[in-house]
Amino acid sequence: MRRATDIRDAYVLMRDVARVARLFQQENVYCGGVTFLQFTILDHVNEGSNGLELAELHDLLAVEKSTTTRLIEPLIEKGFLLKVPSARDARAIRLGLTAAGKKAHKEYWECMAGNLGRAIAQIPAAQYEQVKEALRLFVRAVGRLSGDRACC
Repeated sequence: MRRATDIRDAYVLMRDVARVARLFQQENVYCGGVTFLQFTILDHVNEGSNGLELAELHDLLAVEKSTTTRLIEPLIEKGFLLKVPSARDARAIRLGLTAAGKKAHKEYWECMAGNLGRAIAQIPAAQYEQVKEALRLFVRAVGRLSGDRACC
């Protein structure tokens, strides 16, 4: 059993990580004409060689189906995403990136990568791998509690 101070330290770390993640998202709000969450959706769809099923996106975002639908609508309206029937299941929807979506994804990535690069530059090179591994370990541990067994 961990000491109470260990648990408090873990909470403070999670609270602070959430805070800087929100600040980072706000800082990158003007990259590529999309929000961080919209970029996250575009990025998940981009990772699949043939797009991504809507049901998979629900799980990746860890939100309700109605929320996922609400989140993708502006991307469809902007012409960044398209919905097509799944080849696997006629009832399922597959999301794909349009040419404009690929362009928005690329623009946002370039902007965000510059910001991330500046943040990473502040971590001593000798410690960078340790920082990544520690964060992965923490994310997996919290993810297991939250039911996200596929996390990292």
